[in-house]
Amino acid sequence: MDIKVLEADHFAPYGMVIPTSNADDVSFDIKLKENSSGWRIAILEVTNRTTKQLHCHPDTSEVFEVISGSAVLLVATAENPDNVEAFLLDKPVCVNKGVWHSTIALSDKATVKITENSIVSKNTHDICEMKPVVRSI
Repeated sequence: MDIKVLEADHFAPYGMVIPTSNADDVSFDIKLKENSSGWRIAILEVTNRTTKQLHCHPDTSEVFEVISGSAVLLVATAENPDNVEAFLLDKPVCVNKGVWHSTIALSDKATVKITENSIVSKNTHDICEMKPVVRSI
């Protein structure tokens, strides 16, 4: 499986690439708002180079942002969890509710900040082993 460049139009079926601004002044710009019971922030240490399972959360969107290292985000639509695409996670993204996903490290370890609803239900889906291949990205 080839790793794709993370571009807004290619990622749109799964969620949104969170836009950043390069403003010279200090600003507070809300990019995403979820009406829920509250959000939580977690740190995920990713060391796996392959995966055999995807997860989805039908009740919450989920933000992924690499803090250190290099990681790949695997995603698939709710309707077709076996049609997996891999994106280089070099920008923060918000994965839509119900989208199947998993993360894989490209470096020895990748640290990923995750923001999600404080009440999370999780479904799992077994897939054949996925190991993304780095080509010219």
